[in-house]
Amino acid sequence: MKRTFQLLLPLFFACICLQEAAAKTYPEAEANNSFATAGNMVNFDTLTAAVGGPDAIDFFKPDIAFWSQYGYSTGSIVVYITATNTGTTPAKLWMDLYNGLQGAGLVYTDSTASMAAGATRTASFRFCGQYMDDFYLAFRSNGTVDYQVVWYFSDPNPNAEANNSGAAATPFPFDTLNALRQAVNYQYRLNVNTDPEDWFRTTLPAGDYANMALEIKAKNNSCVAGRGIQYAVYRNSEATPIATGYVGNNPSVAQFTEVFTGIPLAGFVQGDVLYLRVWSNAAFGYQLKYSGTDVDFEEEYNDTDYDGYSPESMGENETKVAQVGYHVYENGEPVYDDDGNAVIDNADSYRFTLPQNGEVTLFVKARNDGCGQALNLELLDEYGSSVSHFGGYELVTWNGTCSETVQVIKLIRAFTAGTYQFRIHNGNWGNEEKISYTIRYQFQSYTDSGNDQEYNNSQASALSIAAGETKKGLVNFISPNYDNTDHYKTTLNTQSSLKVYIRARYRGNGDFPFSPNSNKLTFAFLTGSFSKVIPAGNTSTALPPDGIFSDTIDLAVVPMGLVRFSFSASEAWEYEFRYEVVDSVAGPDDAEPNNTEEGAIPLAEKELKKGRVSYGVAAPYDTEDYYKTTLPRAGTINITVKAINRGATAANSTNNRLRLLVSGVATTYSLPANPPSQILTNAEHTQTFRLCGLPAGQIFFRVQSSSGSGTSFNQRPYDYEISYEMEPAIDTTMDNEPDNDYATAKLIGSGQTHAGLIGRTLNGQMDMNDYHKLVMTKPDSLIVSFGGTNISCLDNKYLRLYGYNTRKQLIFFRGFILNAVGTVDAGQTVSATLREYIPLGDTVFLRMNADGLFNYWIHTEPLPPSSFFTVSGDSTACEGPAYVYNATGVADSNVTYHWSLPLGGGILTANGSTASVVWNESGNRRVDLYLSNARGNSTTRQRTVIVNGNLPTAVPVATNFSRTLRTANLPPGATAQWFKNGEEIQGATDSVYYAADAGSFTVSFVNDCGPGPVSNAIVFTNPALLQTINLPRMGTVVMTPALKLPLAATASSGMRVFYQKISGPVTLANDSIFVTGTGS
Repeated sequence: MKRTFQLLLPLFFACICLQEAAAKTYPEAEANNSFATAGNMVNFDTLTAAVGGPDAIDFFKPDIAFWSQYGYSTGSIVVYITATNTGTTPAKLWMDLYNGLQGAGLVYTDSTASMAAGATRTASFRFCGQYMDDFYLAFRSNGTVDYQVVWYFSDPNPNAEANNSGAAATPFPFDTLNALRQAVNYQYRLNVNTDPEDWFRTTLPAGDYANMALEIKAKNNSCVAGRGIQYAVYRNSEATPIATGYVGNNPSVAQFTEVFTGIPLAGFVQGDVLYLRVWSNAAFGYQLKYSGTDVDFEEEYNDTDYDGYSPESMGENETKVAQVGYHVYENGEPVYDDDGNAVIDNADSYRFTLPQNGEVTLFVKARNDGCGQALNLELLDEYGSSVSHFGGYELVTWNGTCSETVQVIKLIRAFTAGTYQFRIHNGNWGNEEKISYTIRYQFQSYTDSGNDQEYNNSQASALSIAAGETKKGLVNFISPNYDNTDHYKTTLNTQSSLKVYIRARYRGNGDFPFSPNSNKLTFAFLTGSFSKVIPAGNTSTALPPDGIFSDTIDLAVVPMGLVRFSFSASEAWEYEFRYEVVDSVAGPDDAEPNNTEEGAIPLAEKELKKGRVSYGVAAPYDTEDYYKTTLPRAGTINITVKAINRGATAANSTNNRLRLLVSGVATTYSLPANPPSQILTNAEHTQTFRLCGLPAGQIFFRVQSSSGSGTSFNQRPYDYEISYEMEPAIDTTMDNEPDNDYATAKLIGSGQTHAGLIGRTLNGQMDMNDYHKLVMTKPDSLIVSFGGTNISCLDNKYLRLYGYNTRKQLIFFRGFILNAVGTVDAGQTVSATLREYIPLGDTVFLRMNADGLFNYWIHTEPLPPSSFFTVSGDSTACEGPAYVYNATGVADSNVTYHWSLPLGGGILTANGSTASVVWNESGNRRVDLYLSNARGNSTTRQRTVIVNGNLPTAVPVATNFSRTLRTANLPPGATAQWFKNGEEIQGATDSVYYAADAGSFTVSFVNDCGPGPVSNAIVFTNPALLQTINLPRMGTVVMTPALKLPLAATASSGMRVFYQKISGPVTLANDSIFVTGTGS
């Protein structure tokens, strides 16, 4: 499979093998119970011994000199023990290790596990990272134990000391064939400062160093894992290194694990002095070698991993030389399967470790020896599993040629720190498509990429972040686990506005443009369903790798409680972010749950409810709230909704609106509407919706963010307020019928507002006209304000006002047309004011005309008061009492009343439209009244009053004709009052009275002062007899001079009929009439 440029091939391994092959067993030699009598311990041979009882302790001295003959001065002491308890009680075997200080130099002690009688235990002990010294091993037991011991010096290395500074640097000749083997940070007698660092110096001879490298291969020989060895390369001076880092780019090397780094020498020239400093935090063995990076192809003679599942370690800049598609050889011999078929080398795999986040550049040279088409690469994790979102691809391709050498350089960006594998294959598993190749890699770290805390790929595993805290992370880097999303969470004690600061670096390949948001980093504010891509806007060209972008995001309102953020991308990004609390924001007390009709909250008429929607962070996201009410009757309601946009951007009429839905109503109502076209962040918009013709009973209101139904979460957060009011039932008392023509026009005074109702259907006929009138007492400008509300459920209705003069001639007209192109829609209110000059004093008629149901009003600006009023009150009076007089039929408002007694005779007290008079002089008197305002005066209206100073003195005379009683000669200001049997007959105050009853009838004259003398009495013994009179109808007669017509009436009682002329051009004579003219 592979052949590495191995730098550790010393001859001593062969020597060790020979020694091991000749290893034998030898017994202890007593007495060996002290340092002075310690027995010699031979390398690799098995020592047999016993301890316990009188033989309390055994001392041995390992043969360190064996290793020093090969030039090694450092290593680790390894001891293997097999012990048997030969006593009758449990026992242990202890081993103590001493350095050259003997009793004062105990450096290590350990024991076997407890052994039961007759039991055998094995144990191994390792004392790592030591300089050679006179070491002693002592064995002791709390019983009697037989034991066997084998020891050796593990991982021996030479060490050129002292070379702990540039001035004392060890010369290191430029040699591409031989390696220099060394050790660092080994301890002598536990002194940690024995060998803290090593320096080397090379003076470069003539040559081209463009493809040369200094290779460092190191092994952690300490007894502790997670240690690192570092290097620094200087040119001509030890002041500033030109290259530095951890060998293998790994600061945490596992115990007894090798790492490798190749340091390019490009830029060095003949005569340059190269200084190398090496230091570590534990004992490391290492070797140095100069080599060329452009290595020739070689054949493989020992390939034991021909399926690529046992990866070989690969260090940075370490060149691997290998073949795929060839017949497999092991130890120089071809390999065949059980059927005798040649085993083919299908794949090679290499394990490499990256100490930090960064990128890898592959340098590959390949030759298609078998005319193959491609050399393929797969990227695997530490355990050989595919790395998510990184598929294999063709690393090198050929186009039909054979034995062609191709070199490629491939950059693979955005690795997270860790261990990975490259798998190389020819794509034709089991077929001999032979390819020879060399491969090496260089690593470039992302030094500022931060620490990506995982796992936080779901809301459940979100990392906590506090205000002001900076978090760093990575998304979509190459890693063993797919990581395209990072989640964070925090908790707010109050509803607040936040500012989020983001700095991001693009670590993708930049192979294609962002159009518009592909492969950008997406920040999501999950609590408020807001997201933003970074960089913002459309990018028509590829984004440059390693480009840095910053953004500041204002989150207008974030609810109290749990808050969630996330970052995601489909390409590699680094990011860091923090948030600050800008201010607390007052929000509604949102009553929950009310996300269904079953959970609907009762809403009474005129009650204001406050809430919020789309603040949720998990299903069902609280995207809608339900309310319910019961309408007492069918009718129209007006729903008022105030929306406060709590999103991070403006809400417009087509995106992220707040919506209102009402059960039984097909229309969906949205905020905002046009105008305004949008609601800015933290701005509010109030709108009233009129819902007409709703039935009585229960209805539901649903306030909803955008078009969400609760199954997804991309809505905008809103605070809102909602209330409703039911329009009153139609007030028919406002319809002052009849008022449908000039004759029935209702008087309107100046300065007054008249409210009316028009458009009702009465007796199958629509009331389309209401007439009103007002009086212009002189030439003047008439100013009329008027308007109306379409209270029906129908659109496209008109409302018009016509003005006419007394002669019914049209003098003005105004009709309402909505926005100059339509009519008045349901619920719409319109109004206007017009001014018209009336050249003469006149009565103006106003006709309100409509083809729908309207509440309307008419208001006239003040004019001189009209004279359509009268003074009412007693027309007769008596001196002394107070009499009240009223202004009746005043049509005007805001007028002044002027009362007076122009003929005197009394004391006047006025109070607006009412006056009180106490008369103190008899005779004919008068009460006068006129009205005034700022525009002028009305005509004076009068009430004539006859005032009496005494009771009537005249004695009435009563006469009778057919039981019809009469009196005459009434005094001024007096009336007649009839009496029966001395009792006043109620209502009998005329000069004529028909006496139907039996009794004695008299009459008196009465004025306001009281009754006068009583008349003569007329007596009827019996009541009047009920009867009928029949007067035959006369036919047509011809008018002649002295025309006489007989009257032939008859009574049912048989009594004689008497006649009396009421009216007409006739003369009555007994039972005949003489016609003197035409008429009736």
